[in-house]
Amino acid sequence: MAAANGVTAFNDVNEFIGFNPVMPATAVTAVMPLPDVKNLMALVDLTAVTARRSFMAVIPFVSSKGGAGKSTSALILATQLAARGSKVTVLDCDQNQHCAEWYAEAKNKSVAVVGDITYKTVVEEIEKAHQVSDVVIVDLQGSQNMTASRAISRATMVLIPLGATHLDAKEATKSVGLVQDEEVVLRRAVPYRAFFTKCRPKPTIEERKIKDNLLGLGVPMLQTRLLSRVAYENLFSYAVSLSDYADQGVGVSGVEEAIRNADEFVDDVVAALNDLDGDARAAA
Repeated sequence: MAAANGVTAFNDVNEFIGFNPVMPATAVTAVMPLPDVKNLMALVDLTAVTARRSFMAVIPFVSSKGGAGKSTSALILATQLAARGSKVTVLDCDQNQHCAEWYAEAKNKSVAVVGDITYKTVVEEIEKAHQVSDVVIVDLQGSQNMTASRAISRATMVLIPLGATHLDAKEATKSVGLVQDEEVVLRRAVPYRAFFTKCRPKPTIEERKIKDNLLGLGVPMLQTRLLSRVAYENLFSYAVSLSDYADQGVGVSGVEEAIRNADEFVDDVVAALNDLDGDARAAA
């Protein structure tokens, strides 16, 4: 894969599908011209890169408001994937720069984090990170903006976090609308999943009603709910991953339960990505 004049070109159909599995193979030649193979391979050793990867994905976390658990969820997914052996890069586009600050203070830098990403640089940084990482996670600002639009245009799958409240559900539908607007511009589907964060162990009546309403609107949702856990809340305070609590002797309660919940969340995300990959193969 190579980028020139803002256009990303791919060596063959399989590489394009690996980069963004939602477009049919028949659309590839209409989207972008193929470069000279020798020149392309001189830029990137694609064989070595793709052989190392179990799967490749660009995953923006989108929310039209702050406080939905976006940065925490992004960090959980990033560090738990890294614990499984994936090479992960997080692009911090949030004005608060929580992930970038976490990375600066973390002793165990299990994931790479690039901060101060703007709408002018987000596409370039996604392309750069995608060449060297299995998974690129984009932590977007809690608002609808051009940076979010550009990140969505490069997404393998968008994740939309929401708390189990009427306000968060309302804002989540705005995020769904943003994704759907980008689909119109891009003339292709952009896969996305909504998921609950900061939940009680047992779903409340309000949470069940919100889920039913979202599903009724056709919003696909992850099955796993990220629960409200002290171990999640303190990830940024101590600049650790979940596994670092024990390794670094940080005394926080409920770590094992948090890890189990986080692993279920990661399993759910990976399963959704694998489903997309299967759909793309069938379309090809």
